[in-house]
Amino acid sequence: MKDDIMIKQDIIKKRKEIRKKYYSTSGLFVATILGSLGLLFIYLTGIFGVTTYDEFFQIFSKNGIIIIFGIFFLFITLYCWLSFIINVLIKPKKEILLLIDNHTFINKKGKIFYIDNCDKKINKYYYVLKTHNYIYEILEEYSGNIKNFSLKEKKSYWLNFYSPIGNFENLFLLPIVYVILIPGILSFIMSKGEQKIFGIIFSIVPIYIIMYDLIYKIKLKKSSNNEVDDTNLLKSYLTLKNILAIIFALGICLFVINLYVKMSDLKSKIIFLPFLLCTINGIGYMLAKIFNKPKLQNIFLKSYVIIFLIFWFAFLIFLTIKIIEVKAYIMCLFTIPFWIAGIYIFYKFVIKNK
Repeated sequence: MKDDIMIKQDIIKKRKEIRKKYYSTSGLFVATILGSLGLLFIYLTGIFGVTTYDEFFQIFSKNGIIIIFGIFFLFITLYCWLSFIINVLIKPKKEILLLIDNHTFINKKGKIFYIDNCDKKINKYYYVLKTHNYIYEILEEYSGNIKNFSLKEKKSYWLNFYSPIGNFENLFLLPIVYVILIPGILSFIMSKGEQKIFGIIFSIVPIYIIMYDLIYKIKLKKSSNNEVDDTNLLKSYLTLKNILAIIFALGICLFVINLYVKMSDLKSKIIFLPFLLCTINGIGYMLAKIFNKPKLQNIFLKSYVIIFLIFWFAFLIFLTIKIIEVKAYIMCLFTIPFWIAGIYIFYKFVIKNK
């Protein structure tokens, strides 16, 4: 058994080790600089001086990205310093933990604590001195009985991120999704009319990712072998992906049609017409692909290419005529690669793709 003086000396030594390994002075300095820059960015936008809703909307519309990054940098700084305070500055507390292997303890709630090496008996309870995440000192063995002691690891909500594209553990990614969600919600709240559609699109993606992560974690918690059948989750992901693609495509189509209708000049409408027709065919191709209609896909693709090539060759003819009119014949040579590119596209997507 160690006396109190030896325990205090070990705690001081362990504190220095943790400080050096996880909370170096240079790291805390960089984190503080990031937070200061974030606060400065937010301050320079003038958002602290707003007094009305309209002023806030104008500033956020103009400097929304800067404000979001500022908040994110500030959040990182606060997280680093809070972690430093609760793990290094605060005095370690005595708690009973279960040693499950030579490097791992677990507490009653399922939180894991790692240690470099332990020569104590495995599957025994011990008194330890610990902070929020780190063990400072292993004391005597606890000989009593403890009921309802969880042997299943409780994983951190914020440091584990499960998504349709992959699982990421012990990484600070999930908070970034929440930060991305902020501008989407604010865009929906502050925008007017059809602009709210973009707010919905910007919001629904991070909301879905957050819900996917949450449902996955609930299933993982209920699982007995730490495996999750995510078939239904992936199906819902593909369904949402298709719905968003349709909404986005229709939004672009309505935007282009609106521009075309508002044009009062006939010449401008004629020039813009190929872009309108290409947009409509592009959307048709996307919808045919979503609903698995290969024949329609091919029709829309060919129509898109033909309309594009009509515009392409018409522009080349017009450019060539203008070059001839000014008698700059040598410039005609520079149009040859574009003629070849147009002919190649026509061959590949119209003649060859039958």
